[in-house]
Amino acid sequence: MTRAGATDLPVLYHPAPNHFPYSLSFYTGRRVAVYGSSGELSYGQEQMNPEDTAWFVPEDRADEQLPSIASGSWVLTDLEHGQVLRQNPLDSFQPIGQSGNKILLRKR
Repeated sequence: MTRAGATDLPVLYHPAPNHFPYSLSFYTGRRVAVYGSSGELSYGQEQMNPEDTAWFVPEDRADEQLPSIASGSWVLTDLEHGQVLRQNPLDSFQPIGQSGNKILLRKR
């Protein structure tokens, strides 16, 4: 994600509890959108201003809303959900890298 531009959106897609770096925003210096279960971030989500709720997309809407994110956005997910995105008929998510069970994709 070091190649991300200033307006590129980092997204955690279906993050599994204790298996995703919720510290990603700290290390990237950016806000990170969470599409799916917010896990350990749920307390913070409950304290948010209503205008900031777009940063958290509930699990039941994550799959339908992710394809509409801006081109250039970065998506970190697990292999299972990454395969689903890569099979998108529009082929709009390009795999960038993989480490263990995690895969990084970029919206074309």
